[in-house]
Amino acid sequence: MPPPECGTVEMNAVTVKDVMRTDFATVPDTMSLDRVGEMFRTSPWVSFPVLDREGGMNGIISLEDIRTIVLDEELARRVVVGDIMTRDVITVFPQDTLTRAMEQFGRKKIDHMPVVNREDSRRVEGMITRQAVLRSDKRD
Repeated sequence: MPPPECGTVEMNAVTVKDVMRTDFATVPDTMSLDRVGEMFRTSPWVSFPVLDREGGMNGIISLEDIRTIVLDEELARRVVVGDIMTRDVITVFPQDTLTRAMEQFGRKKIDHMPVVNREDSRRVEGMITRQAVLRSDKRD
């Protein structure tokens, strides 16, 4: 159920594709945490889809996931993204409504989520943020 400040009618009329971003970064599951830490420092994103060798998403890594490990520089060089990424990724499809997106955001209290292809859920088409969904509800 959407939060009270969101207009359900409007959120059911707008799709994820309308507000998703396609200018997102991904990381390979073999990247070291010190390198992904550098990406977080220069990116507006707080999570990145993690791709395997074939380019399919097999997880997600968040700034929160690496926060304590990157403080130990030696460990950060030895540990790779695939070792600590979240494998159970919450996603939405481009055709989903913003109401559905808000339901998905609420499952684990996340703020960023991959948008995946309906026919191939390992193919990431974009990213959506909770903030973008809430902002879209304020449009007139």
